[in-house]
Amino acid sequence: MRPLWRIFCVSLAVTFTASLERAAAQGGPESYPEVRKKQPVPIYMAIDPALFGMPDATTAGVQAGVTLTTYTGPMAITTPGTVIENRIINGELTVKASNVTIRNSVIQSDGWRGIEGENSPNLRVENCDIIGGNLTNSGILGSGTFVGNDIRHVSIGIQLTNEGASTVRDNYVHDLFYGNGDQHYDGLTLLGGQNGVVIEHNTFSLPTDGGTASILIQNVFGPVNDVLINNNLMYGDPSYTIYVTGTQTTNVSVTNNYLDKGKYGYFIIDGTNPTISGNVLWDDHVDPTPYPTGPVDLSPYGPAARAQERAVRDVTPSGISRVFRNTVAVPDPEPPSIPQEARPPRILENIRPQPDESLRSGASVFHLAGVQVPPTQKLCTTSAGGRWTCGIRAHVMITNLLRAKGAECFVADEARALAQCTAEGVDVSLRLLELGLVELAPGVDNRRYVAAAQAAKRQGRGLWSRSP
Repeated sequence: MRPLWRIFCVSLAVTFTASLERAAAQGGPESYPEVRKKQPVPIYMAIDPALFGMPDATTAGVQAGVTLTTYTGPMAITTPGTVIENRIINGELTVKASNVTIRNSVIQSDGWRGIEGENSPNLRVENCDIIGGNLTNSGILGSGTFVGNDIRHVSIGIQLTNEGASTVRDNYVHDLFYGNGDQHYDGLTLLGGQNGVVIEHNTFSLPTDGGTASILIQNVFGPVNDVLINNNLMYGDPSYTIYVTGTQTTNVSVTNNYLDKGKYGYFIIDGTNPTISGNVLWDDHVDPTPYPTGPVDLSPYGPAARAQERAVRDVTPSGISRVFRNTVAVPDPEPPSIPQEARPPRILENIRPQPDESLRSGASVFHLAGVQVPPTQKLCTTSAGGRWTCGIRAHVMITNLLRAKGAECFVADEARALAQCTAEGVDVSLRLLELGLVELAPGVDNRRYVAAAQAAKRQGRGLWSRSP
């Protein structure tokens, strides 16, 4: 089947690109709904899925406390009922049997898929990290139950095949990538043969260029019926956020989702009539992010804090500087007696986390400021005596954060080779301390860092967890 899907993906990309050009020129087959034109006023808001209550790198993927060991079994699963869990799987895993479960595992594939599960009834993939290579087309190909996975570095997050019903829930699809320069990214595709699909409570984060849709529905391989797209977060700049087409596409409902506007619009509808209601629509290039009311991000550098900072009316008396993040007012400093030229911090290019917990930028090596990161090979022991790969967990989290949109690092201390990093507006060192994946570095007196480290210990997170 691989040649057919590969040929189809190429032809689909060409056909779809042409259709988008026509749609943009003609207003689309059906612009739904109408969107008021606005002059672009970039505000560069980073999106934090956690503030929507949606999956992110801290909730999806292999769960904290799981001990992982290298998988040495067959890469083609042909025994019905096989269960693979708590493994590191290096390579494309092919499933050709029914009732197979893959759980709490890391799949690192340089192949065409992460998991190839076509014609494998009742396939279940749960709480896995699926990481593609340079030319990996899709994270998961198949039908079944796909829950709580962190899928990245692939061209298409999940491709549902023509085998009936599927459930896609609580997944985080992000940092899509394809290395041949001809990118056509999708978060999830249904190309025919699906009947009874639930797509609920997922985060689809698409790149700012080269994207087709967060969710793409077509009748290429047959009818599509009874699809519920409910309570998902979709953002980025694909051509359209959701694409639904085909005269054999029936009973599709798009309800209660948070939808960031695609390059040409939110929806493209052709030949069908889906139910669309209760969705929150915004354009991240001009609108503030519509985080729901209720619990907010505890990070002082998170999007909620920045949104609040913009919303506060400044009534500070003359001569006083308002410092928002620590909520204190201090007198303006006296100007220096000798004029000094302000030097911006040196930004580090192409930061790559290393297995020894360092960060490499070109030939330079740095370490995260304020924290001690366990090396990748380190095994930690819980208070109950269980052993788990705390080093791998910290390394995966740092890699995820630094691959986020807008992530950057700058030199905090040149002499000690320390780097300060932020990802989507969040202080990376602070976030790692909050999760209990690192320890506070000796001599650090940053009050936020100290408070985060103490809270992680008190609540039994990460390094201080009570069970593996």
